[in-house]
Amino acid sequence: MTDLQLTWFLLVGVLFVGHSILDGIDCGVGTLLLGPGRSEEERRRALGSIGPATFGNEFWLVAGAAALFTAFPPVRTTVLAAFAPLLAAFVVVLVLRAAALGSGRASEDAERPKSRDVAFGVLSVLAAFFPGLILGNVLRGLPLDAQGGYAGSPGGFLNPFALVLGLDVVVLFALQGACWLNLRAGSEPGERSQDRVLKAWVAVVAVHGVAGVLSLWAAPHLWKPYHHPLTWIAPVVMLVSLVALPFLVKGGLAREALLASSTVLAALWAIVGQGLYPRLIPALGEVGHSLTIANSAATPTVLTSLLLILIAALTLVAGYSVFVFVRFRRPAS
Repeated sequence: MTDLQLTWFLLVGVLFVGHSILDGIDCGVGTLLLGPGRSEEERRRALGSIGPATFGNEFWLVAGAAALFTAFPPVRTTVLAAFAPLLAAFVVVLVLRAAALGSGRASEDAERPKSRDVAFGVLSVLAAFFPGLILGNVLRGLPLDAQGGYAGSPGGFLNPFALVLGLDVVVLFALQGACWLNLRAGSEPGERSQDRVLKAWVAVVAVHGVAGVLSLWAAPHLWKPYHHPLTWIAPVVMLVSLVALPFLVKGGLAREALLASSTVLAALWAIVGQGLYPRLIPALGEVGHSLTIANSAATPTVLTSLLLILIAALTLVAGYSVFVFVRFRRPAS
């Protein structure tokens, strides 16, 4: 494995972290719209808090997938073969979700029907669930042949561990969205916005705990790296951030609570990365040919050219994301 190949492995992880933190807010807010007790004004204010950034946030997922598939071509072939129906459904969900949100000025649409908000909420749940379902299958391992090609059956991705991982991503994004709305609460009663964060936090602890137990059975290889002391940094950071979050919320530290939630997501991706390393797609049951960083990477020339393009694109989108956050971080009116 070369340094350039390892750099791409890390860059793909950074892109997925960006998606989880930023688009996680959008999906989380959409998911919370399905909950009871929100007035028309609260729904419009919630939608208005994410409208300006939604379409830019989806770049991180698209860029992450494009970087993964371009830098590691065999991964593209295997993933498309394994998840073609799911990926097609996911693309449809993203298109319909964007249509349900509208032009990004939903908060100013007095005639906006509630059914459109419900549709946005359901589609937001699916937009979080589908990537989690795919991730769960990858972590568990795919049935691969001697060349690393997919050797499973259509629909084989519906297994208990992957389904729980899908639900885990939904509740993690709901927590991220709740922390964002708590920061943007404005005139909304503080106890109500804080209560939503705490309920989402309880859901995360419960579902993530189940996912962790299931991983001992479904994906024991993920636990092998922990013989090295440095591999415990990410789990400890995740645990400390998760434990601190409700205290930050109750203390009125909304910005710090959002940072803690974002840190949980980033630390979880670090855990995923070190659990997979050096593999990209493990062979299920270690039978078959796992796709690794070394045996799946494109040529050095391609990786170098793509790296320059990605750095330029990341600079622009990161700048846009920072601008939107700073511009719209004030409480919603």
